[in-house]
Amino acid sequence: MVAKAETGSGKSLAFVAGVLSRVQKASRHPRTLILCPTRELAQQVAETARFIATHIDNFKILLAVGGTPIGPQIRSLEHGASMIIGTPGRIADLIRKERLDLSRCDHVVLDEADRMLDMGFIDAVSELIEHCASPRQTLMFSATFPSDLKALSERHQNNPEIIDVSSDKPPSKLNAKAVMLEPSETDDVVLKLIANHPNVPTLIFCPTISEVKRLSKALYHKELLVVSLHGDLDQPQRERAFTRFKNHSIPILVATDVAARGLDVDSVELVISTAFAKDESTQVHRNGRTARAGKEGKAFVLVNSERAQQRAVAAGLSLIHASDIQDAELTPAKPDWISCEISLGKKNKLRKGDFVGALAQQAEIPFEAIGQLDLFDYYTIVAVNRHYVNKLLALANRGAIKKRKFKVRAYR
Repeated sequence: MVAKAETGSGKSLAFVAGVLSRVQKASRHPRTLILCPTRELAQQVAETARFIATHIDNFKILLAVGGTPIGPQIRSLEHGASMIIGTPGRIADLIRKERLDLSRCDHVVLDEADRMLDMGFIDAVSELIEHCASPRQTLMFSATFPSDLKALSERHQNNPEIIDVSSDKPPSKLNAKAVMLEPSETDDVVLKLIANHPNVPTLIFCPTISEVKRLSKALYHKELLVVSLHGDLDQPQRERAFTRFKNHSIPILVATDVAARGLDVDSVELVISTAFAKDESTQVHRNGRTARAGKEGKAFVLVNSERAQQRAVAAGLSLIHASDIQDAELTPAKPDWISCEISLGKKNKLRKGDFVGALAQQAEIPFEAIGQLDLFDYYTIVAVNRHYVNKLLALANRGAIKKRKFKVRAYR
C-alpha cells in the first residue's frame, strides 16, 4: 500500500494499529520493520507502538537509532524482539555486525518515505527491504510521491493500493507572510517577530547547522529561553532539547529541517524560516508545524533576494517589508512549567504512573501541577509547575520511587 498524507494526519497510529491487529502472539524473531528518517520520529512511533501493544503478552519493541551506543541495542536483541523501529543507518549497522536478522519480517513500513529520499537514505532503505521476508506486506507512507519514490515502490511493491488523503492547501487558519529584508537584518527581524509575539511556542528554521548554532547563541545572549535541535547533537541531547520545548518549559526552538516533519508538537503558534527550504514540500511542512487541528498560527519566511521574492509570490505568500514590523519591547519569558530530569527510566522497570504517584503522594505536588512526563531508557523528564519544583528537589534527598533512590536536575 502507498498512503499519501501530511505530517500530523495520524499515519503512525494507522500503520501501527493495522500491523498489530494481525499479531496474535509475540515472537522472538522480528516480524515487523518500521523505518523512519529521523531519531525523533522513530522515538515517537515506538511510543505509539508500545502503547497499542500493551495487550500482547511479552511483545518486545526495539528502538534502533543512531546517536546512542550500539551496545545496549545489541544486548537487547540477544533476548529477541518482535518489532524493530529505527533509522536506516543504525539498522544497517546491526545487520553488518550480524546481530539483526530480518529474514522473517513479513511487514515492512516506510514512514515519511519522501523525507528518507531527501536525506539520501533511499538506496540503504532498498537494501534493508531486500533482507526481509518474501512474500511480505510493504507499506509506504509519504506526504509527497516523487519519481524516485515511485521507482522504489515499483521495485518492492506488488500492485499497491494507493490511498491519497493529502491536500495542497495550507491550513485554513494559517497566516503566512514573506518578509523582505537585507541579509544583515536577519537577527533584528527575528527578534522583532519574537517581541511582537511574546511568550508563545516559537519554532525557528535555519538552513544549516552552523546557522542554528549562531542564531541560538544570539537569542540566548538576549536572555531568551531557547534550545536548538540539529544533527550534531547526540540522541540524549536531542531528546532533552525537544522535550523541554514540547512540555512548554522553553518557548523557542531553533532547528534544521530535522524538525520540519514527524515531531509531535500541537501548540506551536509562530514559525519563522530564516530562508526558504530547498524544496516546496519541506517549506509547506515547516509552515504546517503551526495552525494544526483548527488552531490559528502565523508563519514568516525571511527573503533577501529577488529570486526568493519570486518564490514567495509563487507560493501565494503576502509580501511585507522588515520596516512594516512594529517595534516592540523584548520580554524574556518566565514559563509556568520547569523541566525536571529524574535519574530513573524505563530500564529501571518503571512506568509513568510510578513517577506521578511519587510526585503526588511523597512530594505532595498536586496533579494539576504535574505536566507532561516523558520516560526514556535511563532518565525521565517531567514538567512541574515552577511553584512546586523545590518540593521535587527535596524529595530527591529523602524519597524513593519503587525503592530506588534518584537524583533530580531542574532546568531553570
